[in-house]
Amino acid sequence: MLIARRLYVYFIAVVGLAMAAAGVAHLLALGSARVYQALGGAATQQSSESVRRDLSLYVALVIVALPVWLLHWWLAERARHRTDPDGERERASSIRALYLTFVLAVTFVVIFNSCIDLIIRLLAVFFRPPVSYEDPRGIWLPIAELLVALIVHVYHVRIRLRDERGGPLEGPSNWLPRLYVYGAAFTGAMLFLFSFTDLIRLVVDVVFGSNLSQIGGRWWADPLTTHTAPALVGLAIWGLFWSFSLRTLRRSDWLGDSERRASLRWLYLYAIVFIGVLFTIIDINSSLVALLRLILSVPRNVGQESSTRAILDPLLQTVPFVAVWLYHRFVVLGADSAQARTPGAESVRRLYTYLVACLWLALAGFGSAAVLSILIDLLLGGSRTQSVSSLVWRSDFARFSAYVLVGVAAWLWQWREAQRRAADDVRTERVATTRRIYLYLTLAATLVALLISLALIVYRVISVVLGVHAGSGFASAMSRPLGVVIIAGALFAYHLTVLRRDLALLAETQSGTLTVSLTLTLPRGADIDATVSTLREQLPEGYALALSRGATQTVQLSTAVERPDSDDAQAAIVGVPGAVAK
Repeated sequence: MLIARRLYVYFIAVVGLAMAAAGVAHLLALGSARVYQALGGAATQQSSESVRRDLSLYVALVIVALPVWLLHWWLAERARHRTDPDGERERASSIRALYLTFVLAVTFVVIFNSCIDLIIRLLAVFFRPPVSYEDPRGIWLPIAELLVALIVHVYHVRIRLRDERGGPLEGPSNWLPRLYVYGAAFTGAMLFLFSFTDLIRLVVDVVFGSNLSQIGGRWWADPLTTHTAPALVGLAIWGLFWSFSLRTLRRSDWLGDSERRASLRWLYLYAIVFIGVLFTIIDINSSLVALLRLILSVPRNVGQESSTRAILDPLLQTVPFVAVWLYHRFVVLGADSAQARTPGAESVRRLYTYLVACLWLALAGFGSAAVLSILIDLLLGGSRTQSVSSLVWRSDFARFSAYVLVGVAAWLWQWREAQRRAADDVRTERVATTRRIYLYLTLAATLVALLISLALIVYRVISVVLGVHAGSGFASAMSRPLGVVIIAGALFAYHLTVLRRDLALLAETQSGTLTVSLTLTLPRGADIDATVSTLREQLPEGYALALSRGATQTVQLSTAVERPDSDDAQAAIVGVPGAVAK
């Protein structure tokens, strides 16, 4: 009953608020434009009839929607301020948190879009880029939207802070607003990174020349304004929300403790590190390809950029990604050990490690197979490397060699870290789900590649026997599947060895076990399955609970504890690493 009521109240409140805010913003824009015109400013491009039509529409929106929002928000606040348990349940409601998070996210988008628009218009005054704005209300609409969105945003932020002061919040009512904070910080960081990269590319165009320079005049003014504005706004947004996260982390109340244990914080950190590493390595790879093509004397096509620019441009574009990556990596490495060892932090760290290792292993494997196929073709005298178009294979050799160098280095970096942790904590790391997924995914992918390539080799051989294929074309046709077979076979054998080693070490550590039984007494009518499910969710990775019901309302929770040298039968479930179900 209460859930249905909350869904109705907050849904109508969202709709009413959106309509009222849109109406108020457009009314402010219309009024500001008319006042500016009356003071001697430029006249608007709207006809008198168009102005009256817009005025009628937006006044109607405000008249209808604003009372609706006020009524339903009053109902929500009245339920929130009740002194009985229903008032506390309203404060801690997931639906209320979803409403606040949605409003904050939408107004956040409006704010940063309006800021970007205003900064572009401001820079246009100085640089006069060849950009025309068709909006008849000109600059007044983004100003009005920014003002209204700020008012709505600040008000709902204050509401959320007041709810937090009421006491601890759990579940979605706790992590939904945190998702907004880190989502906004991530958005700001990405906006800054890619916009700043575009600015670097513009500087390179100015130094080395660009096709746009043939237009003449200030051809760089338009891209300068359109890239500078989002870079400034993105940096400001990231700084604002990241500093808020740091301040929350230092708090000594329940909110600070929750922030230190939050998985979302670690997900944000590793996501930023992943993006930084990914684009840094992509740019380094591009620069390395250009360098290898220069070394192999691969001629440039007509209109293609110079070798110097091809080498330097990607390296310069790595600067913002390297800076953001190093800063967030410093935050990760400098985190308190208690924060870094929480189950959520460990899970996110494993996900990052094995995801990155999988990506770079795929790049290294693909590049290695391609390079090896070219070398086999050269050795066998295939038409692929002996024909008139031999420059093509040299260009491919440079590109795939860069994949090998970059992919192998990046994979070894992550894999060495994964193996070190697996050696330090056999019972947890080697049975981790993410590690098993990585190993089995690699085994499956390499085995499929092996099967397909071996089938192609057998097909080519039979074709030659039957007189279908012969000559230099046979060598080129064989070179590709042979390269794949060699590389895929090596990767399959290595990862199969790693998996067998994991299983052997795990078996050694489980040679002696001690079963510990705990008794959980529940009140009459309690939801046993839900309680046990909640307990299971709190256990670290690799732990398990076994449930058995007796004649009474007593639940036996059993777990096998890997402590062969201990006689302590009172070991706590969550205190012993590596426990597995008996």
